[in-house]
Amino acid sequence: RITREIRDGFHWVLESRMEDAGFFWKEDTLLPVEARLKTLEKVVFQESVGTMSDYGRALAELTGKLAGRLGFDPAAAETLAEAGRLAKLDLTTSSVREFPAVAGIMAGRLLELESVPAEVCGLVREHLYPKFPGDRLPKDRPACLLACADKTLHLCGLFLAGIEASGSADPYGLRRLAQGILELAWQSDFRLEWPELLAAAVRAWGRPEGEAARIHAFFEGRLANGLENQGFRPDVAAAALGGEGRSVTSAPKRAAALTALLAET
Repeated sequence: RITREIRDGFHWVLESRMEDAGFFWKEDTLLPVEARLKTLEKVVFQESVGTMSDYGRALAELTGKLAGRLGFDPAAAETLAEAGRLAKLDLTTSSVREFPAVAGIMAGRLLELESVPAEVCGLVREHLYPKFPGDRLPKDRPACLLACADKTLHLCGLFLAGIEASGSADPYGLRRLAQGILELAWQSDFRLEWPELLAAAVRAWGRPEGEAARIHAFFEGRLANGLENQGFRPDVAAAALGGEGRSVTSAPKRAAALTALLAET
């Protein structure tokens, strides 16, 4: 039973947090977008890989290239690349430091205040989804592409820094990133060869694409795990991954076809 004292306590805490949010919002809107992007040069993503400013440049490059590869028209590819460049601008805001859940949303709102095109603002707001297994996906195919590029760049950047999942230990969420990539690719039918996707992300970081080779085994393992999570038998998942080609979207289709064939025998 919630007593009056408990309710009043909740109200007091909520009012205090709302006052904090209002103060941070006013403070964060004082710095123009381009000036705030400059502050990302002082935020390190991983010391041996680059800053968050480097991240933004790499995300713009990767997103634009993937858009072209998937047949987006040049204007849409340019919009996606610009969204990638701006996506991380809120990481130095007090609002995101205090309320991490508003990352992306805050960036989109700051862009709206400077009359950045609505398409770019919408893409930036959606680019962090899905944040966890079972979370919602971005609302449309372009937003899914930016989110997929972001997670791929993040995953490859961690590997380039020498960070890998070990046993049950995965403090940097590498498995979660890989699962998000697969969910986005499968939902939007991104017909990309996954070695090509990983190599493009490594190149965007300014590293030789050969450095993507050691990420392959990890990603293929997550593909098998993703198929099993969809209900396919382990042997069917392994067989689906053993076919020709390495398209991200071909594996579940092969697994479904094999399952249907087994049901007929």
